[in-house]
Amino acid sequence: MWQRIVGWIVPIILVLAVQGWAQQGLKRSVIAPSIVGLTLDGRPFEGLAAVQKPLLIYFWGSWCGICRSMQGTLNQIGQEASVVSVALTSGGPETVRGYMEAQGFKLPTVVDDDGQVAAAYGVHGVPALFFVDRQGVIQQVTTGFTTTLGIRLRLWWTGRS
Repeated sequence: MWQRIVGWIVPIILVLAVQGWAQQGLKRSVIAPSIVGLTLDGRPFEGLAAVQKPLLIYFWGSWCGICRSMQGTLNQIGQEASVVSVALTSGGPETVRGYMEAQGFKLPTVVDDDGQVAAAYGVHGVPALFFVDRQGVIQQVTTGFTTTLGIRLRLWWTGRS
């Protein structure tokens, strides 16, 4: 019996430790850094200056299985809320566009192949989600798998700020 309990506890502790490490250095309660990069059509994106409602910034990678499992949820939320996706070290605009089309992933996306945007946000692992209020302040951050309900509740809470 105890071996079974320990068999469950040890992996849970390891997952929490890794998630805690991944969240170290993530910026919270600060003005969201500007996102500067190329969009999927190769045009420059320089934005976040005029945040009108809560914004979700979603960092992901085409090589990330957890990110892939969250794409349907984020597509759905992107139809109802402001979402900007940042493709981290996933290739240039053409490569990212091809990946997104193949996966049916349809969010406004900035390509961050060199990791400059991720570095400005302190991102060490993906998926990473930043919840930005109307004043452009990062209110909440989460990394790793996040449920649809978890994302919706964080957006709601951010909207209250």
